[in-house]
Amino acid sequence: MMGTDRRPLPRWLGLLGVAFFATHAFVLIGREEGSHALWSCHLANLVIAAGLLLRRSDLNAIGFHWLLIGLPMWAMDVTIDAEFLPTSTLTHLGGFLLGIVGIHALGFPRGAWWKASAGLVILWFLSRAITPGAANVNMSDRAWYGWETDHVPFAVYLLGLLAGVTGIFLLAERLVRRLSPALSDATS
Repeated sequence: MMGTDRRPLPRWLGLLGVAFFATHAFVLIGREEGSHALWSCHLANLVIAAGLLLRRSDLNAIGFHWLLIGLPMWAMDVTIDAEFLPTSTLTHLGGFLLGIVGIHALGFPRGAWWKASAGLVILWFLSRAITPGAANVNMSDRAWYGWETDHVPFAVYLLGLLAGVTGIFLLAERLVRRLSPALSDATS
């Protein structure tokens, strides 16, 4: 069921999410790193954009959840040792802000937490199947650097990661619904 229009929401905001993704993907392709466009934090922009364009609170909330994880990981990665690409600011900060705008306009539906987790599982399988193992897109091939261990098999690591992320998604949904009950009556 689609969420209702709660506040006026210009359609161009959804197109802005597509533009954020496309701009960063173009840069990554130019660097011969196109597979990195498939990280959940970048794809979240397309999911949020679809939610804004279709007035679907569930899609917006799923993308927002993905960026709740992707934004701090990106910030940590850039701070520690990764090369900073200015266009990644569009997909991380810009997408996150679009998700917040979408929450205010469309609400935050029940159950978005499990849909966001299920979407990540699908992304893990797709990333493993279609991206180079060396890119480790969505941590589909090995533990995040610095988190490796010889004592924990990758499958156990991945299940633990999924449990942690799912817990964060559930907590975030409950916090949004508690802090702003007016936003929590969306049903899609």
